[in-house]
Amino acid sequence: MELIVRRDERMDKMSFPKLSLLRLWNLPRLSKFSSGIFSEFPMLRDLDIWNCPELKTFISESFEEKANTTMPSLFNENVAFPSLKTVCVEGVDGLKMIWQYGRLSNNAESFCQLEDVVVEKCKNLMGIFSSGMHTRLGNLQRLKISECEMVEEIFEMETSNCGIEEVAGKREGLETVVFLDDEFVFPQLREMELKSLPNLVSFYAGRHTLSFPLLEELEVIECLKVKAFSGSELLSYQGRHESLFSTIFPTKVTFGRDCKCKIKLRKLPNLMHLMEEEEEESSQQQPQTLAFPYMIDLEVVECGRLENLVPSSISFQNLNSLMLTDCDEMLHLLSSQTAKSMTQLRQLEIRSCKRMEEIISDAGVDHLKDSEIVFTLLDHLVLGDLPRLTSFYSGNYTMRFPNLKSLNVYRCLEMQNFSKHGITSTPILKNVFIGEESDLESELESETETESSSNWMVDINSIIAKHRTSHHHRSALQELSTEKDITPLNPSEE
Repeated sequence: MELIVRRDERMDKMSFPKLSLLRLWNLPRLSKFSSGIFSEFPMLRDLDIWNCPELKTFISESFEEKANTTMPSLFNENVAFPSLKTVCVEGVDGLKMIWQYGRLSNNAESFCQLEDVVVEKCKNLMGIFSSGMHTRLGNLQRLKISECEMVEEIFEMETSNCGIEEVAGKREGLETVVFLDDEFVFPQLREMELKSLPNLVSFYAGRHTLSFPLLEELEVIECLKVKAFSGSELLSYQGRHESLFSTIFPTKVTFGRDCKCKIKLRKLPNLMHLMEEEEEESSQQQPQTLAFPYMIDLEVVECGRLENLVPSSISFQNLNSLMLTDCDEMLHLLSSQTAKSMTQLRQLEIRSCKRMEEIISDAGVDHLKDSEIVFTLLDHLVLGDLPRLTSFYSGNYTMRFPNLKSLNVYRCLEMQNFSKHGITSTPILKNVFIGEESDLESELESETETESSSNWMVDINSIIAKHRTSHHHRSALQELSTEKDITPLNPSEE
């Protein structure tokens, strides 16, 4: 089957007034739904296309339209979906583009009810949306794009019909662009997943500010070329041809103040920073401390070039969970200024970061006398496989953990102390595991539990020092034993 509906030359329009669900599944020769005639689906709510490798467009264009088309798209001016809520496209290798705003139906309501967009395993797909499509995505709640190896951007830059005017003339090879609308807002988007997109460079490379006021979950996984979530920082500084840092959250991406957002970033080997350090003049105009006010969970895994988490000015006042694994370029996790803002943190796990020397650092922070860092709600702390870690914090602030119940430290063989200068307060700490394996020795557990119950403050520094001394003694004995096992050859035996 190559098409679903054959055109009747006597008709100038087709309508499917009662169709609410359309599934095109496992049609290996299907190239289009119909050809060359305007078709409307006024009641269609769900469109599911699966394993149709030859499909290139939903309704094919006329000869004249084809002559003016540089790249065919799945949806064009020949189709209208005013009630469509869900679009799922999987295994459609013939597609190059899905939505081109400038070539959509003149029906202003088409696609305006979209809530859920899923695009997977389309190996020749190059683009999802052109930039003007954001005006029709006011109801979009979920966006999932995965395993589309040719996609470089989710929203492609388009110089017409999206509030952008291109001015003639170039300066030093850069086109001068005037932006009439300066913000792309996704008012209902709650969940976004970008996964296994090996050529993805950014979500959007234009200059517009991106706004996600209700975003709750963001996952960026196995996107090997990702350096920036938006390309706005490439053009936001006059006279510069490239961004100051490779960042995933430039200063022109905003998240809502009333949403609680969970972010997962995995296998992004080119990512160097999560947020750009603003120039002093710029930061005075728009403080960065509002960047992540309601992010509650952050997980970062296998980002091998990530050098720091966020600038020292960033506040994480509502963060509940922070997990970092296999980020080998990081020397420290947080500034003491950022750490002081994390009063809601409950879980902190740092694992397998080969160059990590300390978790909290005073570097670049103006120190205040008689001050302290208090992790008010933190009850679970894991430090594992950090071969260069010497201390959790080596600055002069007092450290307090009033709610810490479990401390788990393993394979941190260079760790000399927990807090070098400050007094570490842990009034209810019950479980302390210090060891060399992930299933950790618990020889100290019963002792600390007993002493905790009698309101004793656990001296973490002493426990770490004791373990370090014990480890060095064991290492020395093993070396001595090895030397004794080596029997020199008798000269007569040579």
